[in-house]
Amino acid sequence: MIVFFKPLVSVPMCAMLLAGCAAPPPPPEPVLPDGRIAVVPARYTPEANFNVYARGKSEASSELAKEGAAAGAAAGAVAPLQGPGVGVLLYPFIAPFTILGGTIAGGISGQASGAVRGLPDEEAAKVSAVIDQAIHQLGVHVQISRRVVERARHFGWQVELVQDAGPGSSKEKLNYADLRTQYDAVLEVVVDKVGMAARKGDPPRLALEFQMHARVVDWSGKGVAGVKALEWAARPRPYDKWASASAELLAADFDEGYETLAQYVWEMLFPQTGTK
Repeated sequence: MIVFFKPLVSVPMCAMLLAGCAAPPPPPEPVLPDGRIAVVPARYTPEANFNVYARGKSEASSELAKEGAAAGAAAGAVAPLQGPGVGVLLYPFIAPFTILGGTIAGGISGQASGAVRGLPDEEAAKVSAVIDQAIHQLGVHVQISRRVVERARHFGWQVELVQDAGPGSSKEKLNYADLRTQYDAVLEVVVDKVGMAARKGDPPRLALEFQMHARVVDWSGKGVAGVKALEWAARPRPYDKWASASAELLAADFDEGYETLAQYVWEMLFPQTGTK
């Protein structure tokens, strides 16, 4: 005799249970409302990585080569400060791209020789401080924010650049309550990291990279609050190109990065349907 058992849970009920176990849908993408927008750049220096001595070929080479490149990077960064009549106190008057370019070129040449021991902690800290100061001088948050404002105004948006109101550290999350009476929303612009990244190949190459995020704070109820992460990388170039013209290449790549990231922010966070 064959006995048929009635299932304890019906098929529709099973579907409901499975649906309940599914992953929640992703949050909606942030979007600015049609209204008065304050574009607020961050006030702190983003994380910077321009010491290329531990990248590319040196990853597979000896520790001695890496240490030699470290000394080379240090020499490259500090060299512009050691010319005739130039002292460290005069650093703010030296083009930041010269400092960053010297770090890259010095790291590459040091990597090739691999003949000098690694830097003491004190010297490494000095080089890091010089690099951070150069990045601070460039004002990358403001550079991108200005370009976003220019694009938005071109299409008739009510947008203002509000400096000195953004976060002062990566851990600070502001509610911008003091801007609420003047604006319908805030667009916070933050560059999280900028530096050089190695690309495998023969010859190995280096490329400038940006990582940033844009945060929407909406009070109008017509936009969508949230955070949008964005990245950009320049065209990779062989080491010898960087060694011979690093400052010029950096200046061009930084400018391209500013323009491209500003365009990303404009396209992704400003409603494009019925653009004014």
